[in-house]
Amino acid sequence: SWICVYGYENKELVWQYVVSFHYVLAQFTPAPIKINPTNLAEQCFTVFVILTLLITVGTAVSRISFVIQQALTLSAEANGRRRAMQQWLRSNQVDMELSGRIMRFVDHKLGKPKETLLDRSLISDKLIKELLVVSRGSVLDSNIFFSTIKQAFSSVFIDICGSLRIEVCEQGDAIIRFGMLATGMVTVTPGPYDILSSGSNEEIHFDNYYHFSEISLFGPFVHTITLRVLAYADTFHLSAESFVACTKDDPACGSFVYQHARRVLSSIGRHKHPADDRLCASLRDAACTSTDCYCILNMDPKNLVARFHVCGYREPPDIAAVQKLVSDVSEGKLSSSELLEFLESRYDELAPEEGTHARFSDPSERQRAISAMLSILYLIADRFEDFTQQQDPAKKLSKESWDMLQIFMNWSGIKSNARSIQVLLIFLAIKGLGKAKNLLFQIPSDYQDPEDAVLFAMCRLPNIVPSVASLQDDASFLLADILMSHKDFNLGQFLQSESSPTAVFRLQERLETEANEGADAAKVSLVAALGLMCGLLGDHDQEAWQGSMFMDEVNGRGIITGLRSLQHMENGSSQEVYWSYVTKRAEILGLRLNSPSDFAFARLLCLCRVKTETDLQSLQMIWRSMESPDRVVLQNCFLADGITRHSICFLYLPHCLANAQSNPAVGLHSMLLWLVDLIELARVRLNISADADAQESVIVLTDLASFTEKVKSKFIFQASVDHVHLFRTNDLTNMRIHLKMTSANWNQIDNEESHNTSTTSSLRAIHRVTLETQRKCEQLQAQAKPVVASPAAKQRPTKARMRRSQKTTIEPAKVGSPGVGPPEHLTKQARLATRATAGGRASDKLLV
Repeated sequence: SWICVYGYENKELVWQYVVSFHYVLAQFTPAPIKINPTNLAEQCFTVFVILTLLITVGTAVSRISFVIQQALTLSAEANGRRRAMQQWLRSNQVDMELSGRIMRFVDHKLGKPKETLLDRSLISDKLIKELLVVSRGSVLDSNIFFSTIKQAFSSVFIDICGSLRIEVCEQGDAIIRFGMLATGMVTVTPGPYDILSSGSNEEIHFDNYYHFSEISLFGPFVHTITLRVLAYADTFHLSAESFVACTKDDPACGSFVYQHARRVLSSIGRHKHPADDRLCASLRDAACTSTDCYCILNMDPKNLVARFHVCGYREPPDIAAVQKLVSDVSEGKLSSSELLEFLESRYDELAPEEGTHARFSDPSERQRAISAMLSILYLIADRFEDFTQQQDPAKKLSKESWDMLQIFMNWSGIKSNARSIQVLLIFLAIKGLGKAKNLLFQIPSDYQDPEDAVLFAMCRLPNIVPSVASLQDDASFLLADILMSHKDFNLGQFLQSESSPTAVFRLQERLETEANEGADAAKVSLVAALGLMCGLLGDHDQEAWQGSMFMDEVNGRGIITGLRSLQHMENGSSQEVYWSYVTKRAEILGLRLNSPSDFAFARLLCLCRVKTETDLQSLQMIWRSMESPDRVVLQNCFLADGITRHSICFLYLPHCLANAQSNPAVGLHSMLLWLVDLIELARVRLNISADADAQESVIVLTDLASFTEKVKSKFIFQASVDHVHLFRTNDLTNMRIHLKMTSANWNQIDNEESHNTSTTSSLRAIHRVTLETQRKCEQLQAQAKPVVASPAAKQRPTKARMRRSQKTTIEPAKVGSPGVGPPEHLTKQARLATRATAGGRASDKLLV
C-alpha cells in the first residue's frame, strides 16, 4: 500500500487524512502530488475517481456557463430595449427633462424581475387560480375583511385575486384625486407616499400593503384625499364591479359582505368615524369581528356544543322539592340570596361559571332568567313585599294591582299544580338560550326562532339543557307545548296591539283542545310570559334580580289590563277579547270609543305605547292632521282581524314608531304616511285583495326600525318606500314576509341635504283621494235608496269557530271596504265596560 511505501503508516490519523484529501484533489487539478498507486486496487480506485470527477465537474461547468450566457442574453435584451427607447427619444427631439423621467421609469421597469407569459394550456384552471393566490394573495392578507373571505370562502378569494389589476406608477403620479368618484379599492405597495387632505400635506412611509377607498366596494364614494407616489411603485386596483361579480354567486359570502358593509356604513358619521379613503382599522376590525361568519370561524373550542358539558351534574328539584320550595317561600323561610343559591345549585343552566348561560349567552340573560324565576315564585307564594323590593317607591306596584295579579294566577290554576310549577321554572331557566348567538350559530337555519332553537336543543342537544333530562315524559311534552304556545301567542305583542285577533283565536283553539284533553299548557304559557316580563330589568344592576323591577305600577297597569281581558277567552270570541283590551287601554287615558275610527285610533295608541295625557294629545293632533284617505287606509288595516277579513300584522311596528318619534328627521306623522304607502305596496306586490279570504300576512320590520333610527333626512325617508324589498321565508310553522331596505336607501342614510320627493308615493296619495271622493259620491247616491243589512261575515269552517259563532253573531262595520272593522255592537260593549270598571273587581266578571 502507498501508506507503507511512502512512510505514512506511523503518522497520526489527521496527517493521513489530509494527505488522502490532497491526493483526491490532485486528480482533477493541475497540482500533482508525488504519490502514485502501488498495487492494482489502488490503480483501479484512481481511475474511478478521475472518471467520476470528470463527469461531475464537466456538468457543473456546463451549467454555470449556461447561466452566465442566459444572464448576458437578458442583459443584452434589456440594454437593446433601453437603447431603442433612447434612440426614439433622440430622433423625436424630446426635451431633456421628459427624457430623463421616461428613462428613469424604463430603468425601474427593466430592473424588476422579468414577467414571463404563463402557458395556461399546460395546467388546469384550478391550478391557475391557486397560482394567482400565491402571487397576489399577500396583497390582501393584511386586511381582516379579505383574510376572513380567504379563510371561509376560498373560491371567492381566488376570484378576487384574479380580478386585481396591477399598475406601475412613477414618482409624482396621483393614484387618488380629491373630489373624484371612487371606482374601487386601491392597494399600494410599501414605500413613501404624499397625502394631501383638507389643505394639509403629509408624507408617510408604508411598511406593508395599505388599502385606500375600501368603502367604495360597498357603495358610491367620493375621494377625500389626493395620494401621490414619491418613488416608483406598483398599485393594485379592485373595482366595485369586479368585487360584486366575485361575491354575488355565493349566498353565504354575500351575507358576510352584507353584514360587514352594514356595520361599516352605519358607523361612518357616528362614533367619530367620518367617511374617508383611509378606513379606520379599528372600525374595520370591529365590523368584521361582529359578523356571524367571523364569530363561527373564530369560536372558542369551549363553546362548541359537541364539547360542552357541565361539570358535576345537578338534578333539578322534583315535584316534592318544588312543593317544599313554594311552601318555604310562602312562609318567608328563604331570603333572596338563599333562593339565588338554590337556583344556581339545582339548575345547571344557571351555574355562574360553567353553566349554559355563562358559556353561550350574554350574562344579562342569566340575570333576567333568575329575576323571572324569583318573581314567579313570589307570585305563586303571594309575597308582595319580596316581589316589589327593588321597585322605585314612587312607582311601586299598588296592592290593588297585586290583587289583580293574584286573580290571574288563581285563574291559571298553577298554584295548586306542582308539576306545572316544576316545568315553568325550567322553561324560565332555558328560554333565554334561544337568543344566544353562540348557540344559534351551531343550530340549523330552520330553527333560528328562539322557541324553535330551544325545542331543537331539547331534542338534539340534551347537554345544553340538562335540566330537561330530569322531566318525565308528560312533563317534557308540557314544556314543548308551552314553547309552541308561546310562539303562537306573544303576550308582549298582544299588549302593544302588535298582533291581531288571529293570535287570540289561536290561543283559544289551544285552550279548547286542552280542555278536552285535560291539559293546561296554554294557561301556563301565559304565566310564563308574565314571568318573562317580570324579569325584563333583572340585569339593571347587581341587586335587580331580587324581585321584579319592571312590574311597577306604570308598566303593570297595561299588563294587568291585558291579562284581565284574556281571562275571558273561554266565554267570548277572539274579537271581543282583543277589542275589549284595546277599549280598556283607551279608557285608562279617558277616551270613549263610539266609532270604528275611534277603535283604529285606540289600537294606534297601543302601538305607540302611549301612557300619559301629553303623549295622547300629541298623537291625536297627528291623527287629525292626516288626510282622510290616509286615515281610511290605516283604519282598514288596524281593524282587520284576520278571521273575517284579511289582515296584515307588522312585527316590530311599535319599535319603528318609537324610533320615528325619537328621530327629529322623521317624526311620527311621516312614519304613519310611510306605513300607508307600505300597506298599499304590500297588497300590490303580495297580490292581496281587499276582499281576500280570512287570513293573516306577517311582515317583519326589523330593517325598517334600524333605518328609521339612523336616517338623517325626512325626504330620503319618505322616498325610501320605493326602494324596499319584500320576500317570503318559511320558518317551519308559518310563512313570514321580511322587509329589507335596499342599498339605494342605506347609501343615502347620512345625506342631510337631499330634497328629492317620491313620485310614486305622490301618485298613490292622489289615487287614495280619488277613491275616497268616489266612495263619498256613492254614499250620497245611496242615501235615497233603502239600506239593506249586510249578511253576517263568514268565518273559516272550523269546529271551534262554529261553536263560537253560536255565542255571538258579528256583523262587520263598513269602513272604507265592507267587512273590515270591529263588531258593530262593540261600541255598546265599550260603554258597558266603562260602567263595569266603576265597580272595581266586579268588572272581572263582566269585561265585554
